[in-house]
Amino acid sequence: MTINKQVENLFGSNVEKYFTNKQTGGNSNQKGSRYEDFFSIMQLAKLFQLLTNNDDKDDIKIYAQAEAFVDDLLIKFQKHNIQHHFQLKTTSTVNWGSGLKSIGDDFYKQKVLNDNLRIEETRTFLVCPNKERVAHLQKRVPQNIADFSDIIFFPEVETIRGCCRFT
Repeated sequence: MTINKQVENLFGSNVEKYFTNKQTGGNSNQKGSRYEDFFSIMQLAKLFQLLTNNDDKDDIKIYAQAEAFVDDLLIKFQKHNIQHHFQLKTTSTVNWGSGLKSIGDDFYKQKVLNDNLRIEETRTFLVCPNKERVAHLQKRVPQNIADFSDIIFFPEVETIRGCCRFT
């Protein structure tokens, strides 16, 4: 069964249409794409030792613009049946929102979908370049996603060299 069919079965055809549109609209903003690319590079750097270890190299699968509700970056740890989903937002007004098409709802639906797919552990991460907004979001994580969601500060920079300075 395709992921789209599972989404439709779980949430209905309107949500499946939203899910499909989300996949095609992910690459439309160049500035946002650069931010996503730099964040992905930093995640790869953190995983580099595991990726080069013969015992672990087949464990980790990495997807950009994944077929998912939380889709900017997906890291699958195959052996442990764990998925880490990252949603990156550069806007200074980012918030959890409510209802269909909100970040909070996407995080919730991702967990429900992963549970249905028998994913052992799901972690969802909202990544934001504004420290004050990160603090604001951390105080307001919706109750229904609090157990599996986190907010990460990652600076917005012009070059890859710039993102290496913050670590």
